[in-house]
Amino acid sequence: MAVALERHMYGDRNRNRNRRKYRKRRAVLALLLATVVLVGVGYFVSKLVNLPYLLEGNQASHIEDAEHADLILSHHIGLNDAFTVQFAQHALNAQNKRDDQQAVNGGDATDGKQEQAAVEGNQQSGSGQGEAAPVQQELKYAALTFDDGPDLKYTTAILDILKDKNVKATFFVVGLQVGKYPEILQRIVDEGHAVGNHSQNHADLSKRSKAQILKEIEKADQLIEDAVGFTPELFRAPYGAVSKTLHDVMKEKERQLIGWTVDTRDWAGTSPDDMREMIKSETKPGGIILMHSFGGKHIANTVEALPFIIDDLKELGYTLVTVNELP
Repeated sequence: MAVALERHMYGDRNRNRNRRKYRKRRAVLALLLATVVLVGVGYFVSKLVNLPYLLEGNQASHIEDAEHADLILSHHIGLNDAFTVQFAQHALNAQNKRDDQQAVNGGDATDGKQEQAAVEGNQQSGSGQGEAAPVQQELKYAALTFDDGPDLKYTTAILDILKDKNVKATFFVVGLQVGKYPEILQRIVDEGHAVGNHSQNHADLSKRSKAQILKEIEKADQLIEDAVGFTPELFRAPYGAVSKTLHDVMKEKERQLIGWTVDTRDWAGTSPDDMREMIKSETKPGGIILMHSFGGKHIANTVEALPFIIDDLKELGYTLVTVNELP
């Protein structure tokens, strides 16, 4: 009897143990099934939901362009979040579609206006070839200046080049030379160039008294007026040598004292190639370039270099004007 009872109790324990195992297995299976269902639902939702629409609506503030989508994609790949990766990839695809659509439609409204303006500009210019109008850029100005003339050899050669290149320059003339060649000064004026006073005898005015300075200026003024009928407002001191006295005289006579920003030293024999390189590297907007139209045999280098100097400056975007036209 005792043995039978013990066997009965042992069988109950086995049955209870089996029931617990069965319940555990059932719970695990249910959990696995629920997981599969959730993953499946998430997958189908990601397939069915119109993500481009969401991106253009509420999600647009979070993923505005392809660059942001790339950032999200790279970040979440490191986290192994498959759903977020897929979401980010859809964002990238959606942005690409929008870019393609804009390209088909000719860009956004701003681009359309710019293109329309370009077409209208071409039509007004009479090109008729549908070329895009160049982008407006801020103009750069520089001034070519020539000292110590006029003369019959170098000044006339320089004038010929300037006329051929359709460029205006400024000539600071010495009274002594004006007295010899008034007709050359008249040509300078007739061809649209500016004229400045460069003293009567090319004296170092920084070492002169006020009376001597006035004599140098006024005598040259008179010769210039006799030749072309006016007194120039511009004045350049010989050697660039100035003093407080000279500044005071300029103020009293309401004259503009003009210096330079680029000194070619052409009078000293600077080669044509070196002049070109110097001017290209040192000229800045508003620059004043110093050369000479008289003063020795080395001015031949100036004549040789001048056409190339003009071309170089134009290629750099400069508009060449007279000194008084500089902004």
